[in-house]
Amino acid sequence: QMALDLDPENIDARVLLGDTLARNGRHDEAISYFKDVPSDHPLYMDAQRQIADLLEDSGRRDDALALLNKLFTEKNDVQSLIRIGDIYRQDESYADALKA
Repeated sequence: QMALDLDPENIDARVLLGDTLARNGRHDEAISYFKDVPSDHPLYMDAQRQIADLLEDSGRRDDALALLNKLFTEKNDVQSLIRIGDIYRQDESYADALKA
């Protein structure tokens, strides 16, 4: 937190805080840090996928799927498509998983 006080634009510190909060079950706070990663930053895609994972862990499956679909559609991110398939597979929605 001190690193952010010294440099509010320190993205690495934001990601580290988000990871720490996520590991401690503070999903909404972690999401807020990950959302601050700008779209042109190298960690953007990882941060967005982490948000999707946290949304799914929090029971907001539809929000997680919407975010992952957006990442695939807008950024052609294959990892997001794989995660969509994994979410459907975990729910035993095998037809949807295969389609993804």
